Amino acid sequence: MTNACTIIARNYLPYARVLADSFLPVHPDGTFTILVIDNRDDEAHGGDERIRWLRLTDLGLDAAELHRLAGIYDVTELATAVKPLLLRRLLDAGYPEVVYLDPDISVYASMDELPGLARTHGIVLLRTRPCRSRATAAAWTDSSSSRPVSTIWDSLP
Repeated sequence: MTNACTIIARNYLPYARVLADSFLPVHPDGTFTILVIDNRDDEAHGGDERIRWLRLTDLGLDAAELHRLAGIYDVTELATAVKPLLLRRLLDAGYPEVVYLDPDISVYASMDELPGLARTHGIVLLRTRPCRSRATAAAWTDSSSSRPVSTIWDSLP
């Protein structure tokens, strides 16, 4: 099972829906989590029960920290800053592996090989430019730790 997530501001809601709608048909046993960083407490998002909607408060940040982060980051920087918190939240919730996808993409084929690569290498990094050929994988050791890191990229020149 592939568990994926993304982070958006409300203005990116249509992008996140396209992403989830493209991910779920090719991952029928998968789950999808969308973190909305500027979601109001009274705002609800319905639809597919395999889509889990979260707010920043769901990441365990108190109001003072949320205001501090919102004051020092623009919307893109804030989404980037909370990405590790979202991934940790999902892993702590029992998902064995989590795939983060940028909200402005679509999924056209299964990514079922990614959880196995994540189990083997600890983390999988994906290139965001379009692939013209089948993806290949390589692994190396991250210089900041002994944890292996795997990356997938296309074989473009």
